[in-house]
Amino acid sequence: MEDIYAKTYRGDYNNSIKYPTDPKYLEKYSILKKNAIDLTDDEIKSIPFLRDSLAKDKEEYDKQVENYKKEDGRLFNLFMSDCAEFFGMKDHPKRPIVESKAWEHGHSSGYSEVVHWYDEFAEVAKYNENK
Repeated sequence: MEDIYAKTYRGDYNNSIKYPTDPKYLEKYSILKKNAIDLTDDEIKSIPFLRDSLAKDKEEYDKQVENYKKEDGRLFNLFMSDCAEFFGMKDHPKRPIVESKAWEHGHSSGYSEVVHWYDEFAEVAKYNENK
């Protein structure tokens, strides 16, 4: 198995799908945020079309977000599986606890920190198993 530290550093677990932009922040929908008193006659006439367009764009956005989340989940599961294999925890009964604690302690600093904590907690789990 390839070194988990190298794979993490290289970005093997980074999502290559760009997180989509919520359509409500697009410039073409900016008039929908205006106060009614500030709208021109042409802007008022365009509102029904813009609302329909925004609804369609929102559906597409929701699909893109779902695809992003699926890929993120796949990469997370691959990362945890690779950690388990690298640190000899693949079939260990304490694996769920090690993964949970490693994630809890390291996720805010990124996958490399999760790897560090995974290593620490895996050592403790294996040590306690041999007692």
